[in-house]
Amino acid sequence: MTPKRNQHHHGVWFLTRPVLFGFMGCVFILAVMLPPALASLHHGSNALWRVVQQCGVTPDHKPCTVYDPEKGYVLYKVRAGKGQYLLLPTRRLHGIEEEALLKADTPDYVQAAWTHRNLVSRAYGHSIPDDRLSLAINSRTIRSQEQLHVHIDCLRADIRQIVTGLKGEQGDVMLRGHEYHWWLIPSLTPSPLLSVPFFPEGADSQERGYYGLVITPLKGQFLLLRSRAHGMNWAFTEELQDHRCSL
Repeated sequence: MTPKRNQHHHGVWFLTRPVLFGFMGCVFILAVMLPPALASLHHGSNALWRVVQQCGVTPDHKPCTVYDPEKGYVLYKVRAGKGQYLLLPTRRLHGIEEEALLKADTPDYVQAAWTHRNLVSRAYGHSIPDDRLSLAINSRTIRSQEQLHVHIDCLRADIRQIVTGLKGEQGDVMLRGHEYHWWLIPSLTPSPLLSVPFFPEGADSQERGYYGLVITPLKGQFLLLRSRAHGMNWAFTEELQDHRCSL
């Protein structure tokens, strides 16, 4: 039986049942596919900046676990995940696109985040090997907060299995259906954004905002993974982390 065509009446399109169901199905699929970070958009994009400000004025620096204005950062335990912490600068920096992150005199927030990785083990109540831990910064395309934050938590076990097989010093790899470029770097000092050509030469702040990164130990060095937002890839690099830490 041939389905009826869509009918137009007084400027309103009436969808036939097959077309309507198809449209609703697409909406459902998109809703499932969208990264969890979008779920927190309604909380306001300045929520993390307000946390930093609050930690600076309360006597015990709560709700921050660590408050270090001299080194320029705080550590904050978030509800998403039993062991996930965020490192936040005490100065106003919106994200990975900030020019300040390309200056040598800016605190190395990535290195500082790695220094506090023991907080994750403490939250889970048992020791977690370094090679099961990771750091992540999402791109501006997908982040919900306009304050730079480094996610500190476990790396997904399936991702660990894939990256363990990488050969050479750099290359490309598909992870969770998204393309990542990777480098092996000897340390997190200087900042990974400076130790390799992480951004294209001459990239402005808008272009830099399309990138996200993940860092995890590998073969006695550090693996730096970079994703660039394009098409259906939002450079949601946090996707490589496991906020349940299923080792």
